[in-house]
Amino acid sequence: MMRLVNLFLMFALSGLLLGCSSTKTRTSYDTETDFSALKTYAWMPDVDDAFPTTERAEHFVNAVDAQLESKGFKLVTDSPDVVIRVHRLVTYREEGASVYGGTVQFAKSMIRMDFLHPDTGKPMWEGVMDAYLEKDANIEEVKKQIDVGVETLFMSFPPD
Repeated sequence: MMRLVNLFLMFALSGLLLGCSSTKTRTSYDTETDFSALKTYAWMPDVDDAFPTTERAEHFVNAVDAQLESKGFKLVTDSPDVVIRVHRLVTYREEGASVYGGTVQFAKSMIRMDFLHPDTGKPMWEGVMDAYLEKDANIEEVKKQIDVGVETLFMSFPPD
């Protein structure tokens, strides 16, 4: 009986931990870029195309703007040091094993944000967010995932 209780607790704890990690992030950057020289940025005009709704796109942009502003960057319309491009790389369904047998499908969305040199288009920094979204997730849940993902992406930005 004790073994059954321990097994149940192990599954409950692993489920809790998995539920907390629904948004994964990763970054990479050009080691030749002097990030200390970058102070201004602009958005490419097609940010809305990366999101299924304008509300989600605006929330993402506002979250990134807040992170960059907190790091001393300024949003400009002319002559930026960096141009930000955002796009959805892939949206697909990933199968996983159900504890009751069979499979369960999850919607997965990947958003990639590139910091590009404004003259050459050369990538300087890349941030990627993978998120599992419930089909009927309300906008507040989606906004929370965006906020957590963006905050995590910028924890080590700019790179040393």
